[in-house]
Amino acid sequence: YELKNVAEADFLPVLAQVEGVFSAEVEGGDKERVLISPVPQQLVTSNVSMYHIVASLTMGEHYDSLEAIENAPMGVDSVVLGDIANVSLGPAPNTVITRTDGEASVAIFVMKEGDANTVEVANAVMEKAQEIEANLDGDFKLVPLLDQSEFIEDSISQLLLMAIIGGILAIFIVFLFLWAFRASLVTAMSIPLSVLIGFLVMHFSGITINLLTLSAMAIAVGRLIDNSIVVTEVIYRKMKGWG
Repeated sequence: YELKNVAEADFLPVLAQVEGVFSAEVEGGDKERVLISPVPQQLVTSNVSMYHIVASLTMGEHYDSLEAIENAPMGVDSVVLGDIANVSLGPAPNTVITRTDGEASVAIFVMKEGDANTVEVANAVMEKAQEIEANLDGDFKLVPLLDQSEFIEDSISQLLLMAIIGGILAIFIVFLFLWAFRASLVTAMSIPLSVLIGFLVMHFSGITINLLTLSAMAIAVGRLIDNSIVVTEVIYRKMKGWG
C-alpha cells in the first residue's frame, strides 16, 4: 500500500496546486479497506442481525480507526461490533492495474486548465515532482509516461524546419522562373516573418500553443509558400511589363 499512500499524500496535494493544473488523480496500486466478518454463533447469542450491523455503520458517526469501528454500538443492549464480528484491514479490489517495466506502480494523471500553456504547466509539474522524489525516503522512481509538451516541442521544431525548407524552395523556384534574386529574397523573408507575427498575435491574444494551433500554423505555412510564389511572380511580371 506504500506506493498508493506516497502518491496520494506526498505528490497529489503539491501537484494539484501547481499553477495551470486543473486536476490530479492517482490510479492503480493497492488500497486498504476495512473487512468485517460476522461470527454466526455470536450473532445468535447476542440477538443481533446483519441489519443491525449495516444500520449501525451507515447511520452512525464517522469512524477514523479500527478501534472505533470495533466499538460501534449495535443498538442491542451493550453489544458492540467487536463482540460479534472480526474487524481487520485488507486489500480492496483493484479496478485499475498499473505496471511500469513489469513492476507494480501507480499512475498520477495531471490535467491542465483549458487556457493554460501546455509546455509551461508540464515543466512546472515535472519540476515539482522531481523535488518531491528527491526528498522521499525509500526506493521510489519517477518515470514520465506521457508528456504532451514533448509532442508540442517536437511540432514547433518541425514547423521551424518546414519554414526554413519552404523559404529555400521559394527562393529556388522564384529565381528559377524569374531570374530575380531580390524577388526571391522577398518571398523567402515573408515566410519566417509571417510565422513570427503569427506567434506574436497568439501570445498577445492569449491563444496557447497546442497541437491544434500548431497544425493550423503548419497548414498556413504551406498556403503561404504557395501564395507568396504566385503573388511575387505576378507583381514581378507587372513591373517588367510582361503581362
